[in-house]
Amino acid sequence: MDLLQQGEGDRVSSEMAVDGAVRRYALSAADRGDLKDLLSGVVRRLNTVDWIVQAHLLQRRLDDVPLPVKQTLRLGVYQLIYMRESVSASAIIDAWRTQQSDLRAMGRVG
Repeated sequence: MDLLQQGEGDRVSSEMAVDGAVRRYALSAADRGDLKDLLSGVVRRLNTVDWIVQAHLLQRRLDDVPLPVKQTLRLGVYQLIYMRESVSASAIIDAWRTQQSDLRAMGRVG
């Protein structure tokens, strides 16, 4: 999620950060490729992904959504729209559950 936050500023440096992060984790080659595709794709298509997320927020502006939730929605939307062949429709639900677990672990959700 930190990598996507960098993408909100400078897209070139965020691409380099994606490369570095993917190498840091002990993942299989396939998983590294998927992670890189996901993170790089969200950064590349950030404006489009944000537009899609905003279109589905009923009474809230995307700028008012807490950053961890915004990043989770971005990942889920990108997976559903651009990675259809490898992701089921449960991507956003899975991302949301992960986000809630992370927030609980940080003591931010009851």
